[in-house]
Amino acid sequence: LDQGTRTAGLDHFVVFSSIASQMGNRGQTNYAVANQTCEAIVEQRVAAGFSGVAIQWGAIDNVGFFASTAAAQAAKQALEASSLLALQNIDDSLNALHQLLQIRGTAACFLKQKA
Repeated sequence: LDQGTRTAGLDHFVVFSSIASQMGNRGQTNYAVANQTCEAIVEQRVAAGFSGVAIQWGAIDNVGFFASTAAAQAAKQALEASSLLALQNIDDSLNALHQLLQIRGTAACFLKQKA
């Protein structure tokens, strides 16, 4: 995707990553490394003079994994009981997206800390 869009003159090349790439998550080493790899691609892209940002999202309630099965409910409870982070809602995340696209770095993070 990176190589295929380098001649397209894109204003934005956005990769959705995860805070797990920085903080880790027990049992998700492959997921964390995959996100780090996506972020490295963005870094190389930006270093070559092209647009790019990787957004490291925190856990978003009722989206992706947290929108599915009973395992999601158990994961929500574990996150809320043991983490400094809280589930963020999709509306806050989408509202943040516009601001995150203005960043001129290669990575941005959006997460919700517990109050």
